[in-house]
Amino acid sequence: MPDLGIGQFEWNLPDSLALIQFRVSNPEMALFSDTLLVQQPIFPVLGFDCANEGLLTWPALEGIAQYQLYQMGERYLEPLAETSDTLYLINKNEVPGVFFAVAPVFAGLRPPGLTLNTDFQGLECYFRSVQVEEFLADTLRIKAFLGTTFRLAKAELQRKEGEDFVTLSRQETFAGDVLRFEDTQPRPFRNVYRVRLLDDLGQEFLSNEVSGFYLPGNQFFAYPNPIDQGELLTLLDQEKHIRHINVFNGRGQKVFGYAFPFASTFRELPTDALSPGLYLLQIETAMGQVRQMKLLVQ
Repeated sequence: MPDLGIGQFEWNLPDSLALIQFRVSNPEMALFSDTLLVQQPIFPVLGFDCANEGLLTWPALEGIAQYQLYQMGERYLEPLAETSDTLYLINKNEVPGVFFAVAPVFAGLRPPGLTLNTDFQGLECYFRSVQVEEFLADTLRIKAFLGTTFRLAKAELQRKEGEDFVTLSRQETFAGDVLRFEDTQPRPFRNVYRVRLLDDLGQEFLSNEVSGFYLPGNQFFAYPNPIDQGELLTLLDQEKHIRHINVFNGRGQKVFGYAFPFASTFRELPTDALSPGLYLLQIETAMGQVRQMKLLVQ
């Protein structure tokens, strides 16, 4: 029995779905609370957030056949729709709001759960992010993190070839919301990728572009090239052999040199001291080899 003299009572609710009521009594009278619903809180998740549509999803609760959706009105949550499903398509032309909540319908009660703000979920339509697992490798692996695969019919990995993108591989079945692709034959140096999605209506959705690098034969690569004055120049060295770089202008004069005492795959070179023009990078390795490459500063 709780000690009512302290003025409060704490109780760890059971992990179940049930109706409960509190009673306070003494020998002369009894007071009863309203009937309450004990449940796991439902937190809806944004599956996709496209121009005209959004998708809300939530986990199913055992013993629940119907769910009530709420949207934010002028001051309070207001009923939006009732459904037996665990997802709901939002037509943004008809429902322009961004705050939503979901409640189980049980014994006539439908208390809303946690409220979702769809404006801050980090989704670009279907895409959460697209990443290259290893920035520099012989086989480049790309992951696409999606909010959902609902209504998706096809996913393609595309690589940029000139001004166009060419499809390298295609998936038409999905085991989850993370799509994995491989490019086992990347082009030498920089490779630019994107993921293309097609839904069952034929609509196309494109991810942002990501880059991965392949350096055949222990070569070096500098990017961006051409480069804007003041931008950092990145040099890729898969074998970590670069130890010193000299920069010469178009007249053969040495502008400056940089020493790198520690081995690293990535080197960054400032270009603030370089006026627009053509330069020669002279790269010295730990084995005493000297290699050269041109750099255009604009």
